[in-house]
Amino acid sequence: CALPILRRAHGEVPTPEASERAMSEAIRAAHLAVCTAHAADPVSDLPGTTIVAGIIHKKRLTVGWIGDSRAYWLTERGAELLTHDHSWVNEAIARGEVKHPSEVQGALAHTITRCLGPLERGESPTEVEPDVRGRDLVGPGLVLLCTDGLWNYAPDAEDIARVMVAA
Repeated sequence: CALPILRRAHGEVPTPEASERAMSEAIRAAHLAVCTAHAADPVSDLPGTTIVAGIIHKKRLTVGWIGDSRAYWLTERGAELLTHDHSWVNEAIARGEVKHPSEVQGALAHTITRCLGPLERGESPTEVEPDVRGRDLVGPGLVLLCTDGLWNYAPDAEDIARVMVAA
């Protein structure tokens, strides 16, 4: 059902670029909706969530995400993580402060640096930058979109593949 929406929204055949634009716009709109709802009715707990979404068209996957929800490509040959977590630990690795996620324990291990909705009290963000990635899907396989409610129990791509095969 995403293709008719994409065609109406952009007035074009869903090219890879159009799919990426639509994904980015949809995630930004979701972020703005969460922030607007919070501004209209502030609650003691800040609303916030992560997101991962996908569009498949003609054997091409476009995936967009914010936070630590993940996308995997699963085939008979194994599994591939298609996203990276927007987390403190991943940013520390990118800065060269940490070599491997296993070096970080405690609260920082899962602290996210981007989400839908405000990250901090008093913050009133209007923009968020989702990551969007496209790739061709070669051969048969499954796209798995999940939150940390699943991948916390199977943190490596191969662990996820084993869980899916067992299921």
